[in-house]
Amino acid sequence: MSPTKMWIDNAWVDASDGGTREVINPADGTVIARVPEATAADVSRAIAAARRAFDEGPWPRMAARDRGTLLFRVAEAIRARSAELAETETRNMGKPIVEAEFDVSDAAHCFEYYGGMASKIHGETLEVPDNALSMVVREPVGVVGQIIPWNYPLLMAAWKLAPALAAGCTAILKPAEQTPLSALILAEIFQSLDLPPGVVNIVTGDGPTAGGGLVTDPRVDKIAFTGGVDTGKLVIRGAAETIKRMSIELGGKNPNIVFADADFEAAVDGALFGAFARLAGFAVFFGMIGASTRHSVTNAVSDPQQFAVRSRQITGAAAGKLFSCQRWARLAWRERSVFSSDSHDNIAQNTENSMIYRSNGKSSGNESPPWTRSIQADTDHSSTGCQVSRSTRELSLAKAVLVSIPP
Repeated sequence: MSPTKMWIDNAWVDASDGGTREVINPADGTVIARVPEATAADVSRAIAAARRAFDEGPWPRMAARDRGTLLFRVAEAIRARSAELAETETRNMGKPIVEAEFDVSDAAHCFEYYGGMASKIHGETLEVPDNALSMVVREPVGVVGQIIPWNYPLLMAAWKLAPALAAGCTAILKPAEQTPLSALILAEIFQSLDLPPGVVNIVTGDGPTAGGGLVTDPRVDKIAFTGGVDTGKLVIRGAAETIKRMSIELGGKNPNIVFADADFEAAVDGALFGAFARLAGFAVFFGMIGASTRHSVTNAVSDPQQFAVRSRQITGAAAGKLFSCQRWARLAWRERSVFSSDSHDNIAQNTENSMIYRSNGKSSGNESPPWTRSIQADTDHSSTGCQVSRSTRELSLAKAVLVSIPP
């Protein structure tokens, strides 16, 4: 059974007003846990613990090698509880157990990676004029507020916590209100390893109260946020009031750029896998280059139902259960409109430069797989401007990774 209290200053605590939130298994709608609904006072208490741990505690003053050793032990503990963590991810978030097992393994690797990096954070000595010496010394930022989404509950927690801890920071993690359980198991692991008080605090609750308190409190030095664009705008505005450092990862478009020589069926399969495999809200934009693809485009995507069936085949008929009916609605919308950004005629007439330009024009984060059978770079784009020329070269390099080679 997952823990059902918050982890603040090395103690399991309830919400100060006794409030709780039900945690739902999306497969059958049953309540699998009740966790505290943090109040503003609870968030303030967690921040105070992290602030005290950074300003007065041993963690940022500990030898980097010792911090790294503890992160290695976290990785070992995650592997020791891998079956429990994977089941918790599946029951809480709804992803297939195989994907949950991959996520647990990745989380352990993440702590190992930053365990090794902890002792390799180096400064610089800079050459300057006159009889002087200029040194750059890298120090921990301080208290970090971390807000993560629902789609990778444990892995996102690892991505946020591991680098912060390796650097010597202290942290307050706010998991998504729908999927807090694996983060609380992670707190149990920290407890078992005798992490100093206040170094990691995990508060559960909604975004405006638990997350908003982290963003606006002046005792927090940095915010690390992964989530939607609209919420990200609120986070940026709130953090700006106290001039916090920020690491922001927002949802965005993922342009699949399909060249005329590509295996179109492989490109469709790849795009569907990326969009539907974890049902995590990724948006896919398909750009076709070359008129030779026109017939395939028209035949392949004219029937949304066929598109949906193919997506289920690619994800192994194990797409999992989304945690809310809102996500089902988004999935239905995606099946209808994933190719609707252009008419088929316009898609077929796109040039390489225009597709690269449009892909770069997205204001949100991109993962942009190009599909081609050729990995030869085409650098003759000087007339189209610096951004497109540079991106074309980058795209050509990416082809080597995502190339579609016939058998």
